[in-house]
Amino acid sequence: MEDKLTKDEAVYFVSNVLDIAEAEEKLVTDRKIFLDQLVQRIHEDIPFQNLFLLSMEPENRHLPTWIEIKESMMRKRGGLCYIINVFMKYLLQALGFNAYHATCSVYFPNNHITTIIRDLTSDGSKHLVDFSGYPFFKAIPLDFEEESPVYNMSFLTCKFIREQKLIVRLHQIQNIYQCSSSSYFDSCQGISDNWFRFCVIDPEPRELNYFEEDMTKVFTVPGANSPFLETLRIVRFPGLKLCAVKNDFELSEGDNHRVKSKKFSSKAEVAKFIRKNYSPFPEDMILSGIDRIDIFNTPSVFKYQT
Repeated sequence: MEDKLTKDEAVYFVSNVLDIAEAEEKLVTDRKIFLDQLVQRIHEDIPFQNLFLLSMEPENRHLPTWIEIKESMMRKRGGLCYIINVFMKYLLQALGFNAYHATCSVYFPNNHITTIIRDLTSDGSKHLVDFSGYPFFKAIPLDFEEESPVYNMSFLTCKFIREQKLIVRLHQIQNIYQCSSSSYFDSCQGISDNWFRFCVIDPEPRELNYFEEDMTKVFTVPGANSPFLETLRIVRFPGLKLCAVKNDFELSEGDNHRVKSKKFSSKAEVAKFIRKNYSPFPEDMILSGIDRIDIFNTPSVFKYQT
C-alpha cells in the first residue's frame, strides 16, 4: 500500500464527507475533542459491513488495495476493519496525529487491525481508536497500570486489562445479550464474573504488510479467520444508537440501551431495510450480497458479535 492521504484530502474527508464544521480550527484548539467528534461521526455515518465482500464472486475476492479502501471511505460505504481502520490511520497521520497500526486477535490470531495514537494528551501517551462493529465512540487511553475504567457506550459495557505486554479487551455479559442462545457464551473465552475476553491487543507498532497473510484469509477463505464470508453484517450508529443487520435479523437499540431484534420475513424486506438505512450501497451490491449466502438458513446463534 503506497501512500497516505494528503492533508487536503484528509480535510476534505472530515469537512465534506463527514460534514464536521470548522475542522481545521478544532484541530488547533483541542485535538482530543476533535478526535472524539471524528470517531463518533464515523460510527454514525459509515457502516462496518461485509455486504461488499459477499457481493463479489468468490474468485474475485481479495485483500483491498489502498485505492479501493480510499474510494469506499470517501463514498461512505465503509467495510471491515481492514478498510475503516487502515484508512483511519492514514487519515489521522495526514491531520498531524502520531498514529500507527496495531494487531488484535478476535477468536482467531491477528485477524483484526486497529489504530493507536501516541502523544495525544501528553508525551508518550497511547490511545486506542477502533472500528469493529462495536461502539467505541472515543479514543480510549491505554496508559492504565493493570485495569482500565469501565466504559459504557451504546449497548456495550467493556474494560481493558494488562497481561504482560498485551492488552485484553473484556466485554460484560448483561441484559444486552438477553436474546442470545447459551451456545454463544460457550464460544467466549475466559468468562469470569460476567466478563469475557473479546480480543487481545498487541500494542506494538506494525507495518501494514505484517497483516497481509492473515487478513487475506478474512477476505478469501470462508471460516478460516472470521465469519465474514458466511454471514451478513452491516452496522452503524446513527445518533450513537445501534442500527444493524445480522443475517435475517434487524437489530436496534431500545430503552436502557438494550438490543432489540426483529426477524425479516424475506430477502426483499432485508433489501428494503438496507436501502433505507445504508444509502451509499448500489442496488447490484445489495441484491448480490443478499443472494450470495442463504441468510435465512444460516445458523444464527443470536448474539451481537461482529
